[in-house]
Amino acid sequence: AFLRKLPAERVFEYGRWLFEE
Repeated sequence: AFLRKLPAERVFEYGRWLFEE
């Protein structure tokens, strides 16, 4: 998965943004 290349912080922010959207 491309998410593994990103830092945990970035993944967490992206996940929260998707859920909040």
